Amino acid sequence: MTPKQCLEYAADYKAQAATAGISSKRVALLTNISRTYTALASQLSMLADDMKADRRESSARF
Repeated sequence: MTPKQCLEYAADYKAQAATAGISSKRVALLTNISRTYTALASQLSMLADDMKADRRESSARF
């Protein structure tokens, strides 16, 4: 899963949470899922950056 995919899921769940007529419990659940996907996107992006930095450091040693 990529950060972009996570953000797409987050947007979808956020839109679902904005649907009229759903219970407040469901709004809370959908909003929390959206936030979770947003956080995962951030973490995946940070991981990718860290892995790139490691590769640069490793290649600089040789």
